[in-house]
Amino acid sequence: MRVKAILQERRLKGKNPDSSLSEDTPLEVKEIEDAEAAILRFIQNQKFSDEIQVLLQDRKASEGLDQDSAVRKKTKMRRTSHIYRLDPFIADGILRVGGRLSNADISEDSKHPVILPRKSHVTTLIIRHAHEQLGHVGRGHVLSRLREKYWIVGATSAVRQVISACVTCRRSKASTLEQKMADLPQDRLTPAPPFTYVGVDYFGPYFVKEGRKEYKRYGALFTCLVSRAVHIEIAHSLETDSFLNALRRFIARRGPVRELRIVSDPETKMSRVANRCTLEDAKEESRMTRAFISD
Repeated sequence: MRVKAILQERRLKGKNPDSSLSEDTPLEVKEIEDAEAAILRFIQNQKFSDEIQVLLQDRKASEGLDQDSAVRKKTKMRRTSHIYRLDPFIADGILRVGGRLSNADISEDSKHPVILPRKSHVTTLIIRHAHEQLGHVGRGHVLSRLREKYWIVGATSAVRQVISACVTCRRSKASTLEQKMADLPQDRLTPAPPFTYVGVDYFGPYFVKEGRKEYKRYGALFTCLVSRAVHIEIAHSLETDSFLNALRRFIARRGPVRELRIVSDPETKMSRVANRCTLEDAKEESRMTRAFISD
């Protein structure tokens, strides 16, 4: 619109070389408003030329003809135009929405917004300006701001299209990339009886009462890496002996473990104890098996 006003000034300057206008002369508000009105009239004459012609004829018919002729003119526009329901009228050469808000205590632009086509570069610029001025908000806020001055035919789809093409919105609302997960380890895929390959972790603490004293108790969670079965034992503390006792109770209930994977915090200490415990249990089971066979 500022460009339109500058071009008009240059045209006037070309007609009147003695004019005092220069490139550095600031634009007045009236000049910008006139430029905006000229752009809106140009767009409406391109997209709604038939409707404007019918309205002008209807105005002449209502002045010089009877009421039936005026109704026929309006009926013609209803059959050929999709803006008939807006009750359009022309004011100062601009096509505006009619309605019943003439007595409302609001601005004239809000009472009778300017009708704009959906597919127009100027319409896209107006929507984009409102979207950026409001801080890249959603469709509802942009529509609310636009309808204070403009009525865009098919505004919902037009605003959605502009917002979907907004680089800032696409960047801020884009879904985060997910890293491709590695292949599962062999112990997760090898068919085996339950709790042959085991993972263990601690959870807690939980406070329990013994008499008048409170103690911390932890849960040792054993899970089968193949079948995802779960077994829980109570650990009385985070000491090595407490974990060793929980592990022995687990092995006594579920059988020997071929591989134990520890994912808890004190992993190094617990791994050494767990490997020694499972190795001793395996040797003991092998000794008892050989003794049974020999007998």
